[in-house]
Amino acid sequence: MLTIILALGKSDGENLVGLTQSSLDLKAALDFVNSDEELNKYKLFLYGQNLGGYAVTAVLNYETNIDGVVSISGFSTAKDMLIEYGKKLYGNYISLLSPYVHIYERIKFGDSAYLDGIRGINNASSVPILLLHSQDDDIISLDNSLIMDTNIMLNPARLKTVLYKDKSNDVVKSYDSISYSKELGQEYNELLSQYDNNIPEDVLSSFYSNQDITKLYSLDYDVMNSILDFYNELV
Repeated sequence: MLTIILALGKSDGENLVGLTQSSLDLKAALDFVNSDEELNKYKLFLYGQNLGGYAVTAVLNYETNIDGVVSISGFSTAKDMLIEYGKKLYGNYISLLSPYVHIYERIKFGDSAYLDGIRGINNASSVPILLLHSQDDDIISLDNSLIMDTNIMLNPARLKTVLYKDKSNDVVKSYDSISYSKELGQEYNELLSQYDNNIPEDVLSSFYSNQDITKLYSLDYDVMNSILDFYNELV
């Protein structure tokens, strides 16, 4: 038997608070599992993507009683990811604000602001880890990807990495799904242009209701099976 905790960055909370919060929330979930007499009998695996991909490695700074980790499109530090995202919105000059971003994160999260995925992976130097990323990821670039830093990670033999070329930000999606997502993105941008960045509520509602959800979230079973094979080898 096994327990898999998914770190997806979605909840019913009013806001995210900050990227670092994801690792703290995951730590709270792990504390609950470890304290539960029934759940703590099983092997424990983590799975996270994007923000979750950061959380499942950053939490290893706290918790090393993990049997395996899958991190998809994960980044190492919240600060660097905030700067990367800021560049897309405001341009390269946002880098000048990097020290202030660090101070802001420190005020919000205290010592937890220093958590990063690389340190977590090295802290849990015996935990098997699978890292997946795509070269054309337009949200989390290779510059900030965990997969590019395996040369500074301890015990590299326990690491498995797969670098795709054309899987965008969601490597578990099928190619049909990725293509469909791009079509929807283009359609949405056209609506923004048509309505001067203020899409009427009824038009926006129609846009979402007409989406083919099955097609939008169809999975690449080859990728999913490789993830399951990784877990099965550890059971």
